[in-house]
Amino acid sequence: MELANGVELRERRLAEREPGLAGAAGAGSRGPPLSGTSYWLDLWLMAAFNLALFVFVYLLP
Repeated sequence: MELANGVELRERRLAEREPGLAGAAGAGSRGPPLSGTSYWLDLWLMAAFNLALFVFVYLLP
């Protein structure tokens, strides 16, 4: 119970310092959601890197 009171007190102090972020800290938000484009770009870059690595390791020597 004492720990819960400390957490509530800490959140209240944070809300007083930064009123715009009062509800964001407890919600676990980590910024705006990313679009699917980032996922597909990462996937294609990983595939291209793996293909280039395969060529350099297995086909060139």
